Amino acid sequence: MRILRLSLLRQFLLLSKNVKKALLLINMGIFLSLFAATSASISFYIEKKINEKEFLLIENQQEQRDTSSLLTMFATMLSFLDTVMNNEKSKVSTSSLFSMTDFGDVVLSNKDFYLPVILSAKKEMKDFSELFNEKFSFEEVGVTKEFTFLEMILFIVQIWTEEDIKRESKR
Repeated sequence: MRILRLSLLRQFLLLSKNVKKALLLINMGIFLSLFAATSASISFYIEKKINEKEFLLIENQQEQRDTSSLLTMFATMLSFLDTVMNNEKSKVSTSSLFSMTDFGDVVLSNKDFYLPVILSAKKEMKDFSELFNEKFSFEEVGVTKEFTFLEMILFIVQIWTEEDIKRESKR
């Protein structure tokens, strides 16, 4: 069977008009294979460049998202700080108005003005006292007591008298 096929191919190629058709088919095959190889290499090169650009784009988008969230956080913190500053400014202006009048001493005492600050500081010191374990000795009327740094400050704040607070407020 194989011999029959080879002989048919040989007879086909021996005819001059069939040789031209065969060469045309062979040239067409070579052209198509070269075209496929070059288009594949060009596609590979272009896809590689596209992947690089997409990677950079994704990286930039991630950075932009992170920056945006950071900016949002800073804006929130700034607005919170502005609110705190406005509240403090309002308290200061109110207290300074009351301090300029004789009526202010009747309405607000130094305890009203300083006590919330002292109590909040006392609460914060209690919260952070666990962080400072260093001991200090404090002697009072012949009795030595050992305190951590924050406990000593709390002790000093607790023994403040109203006269001490008034004296410090006039400074």
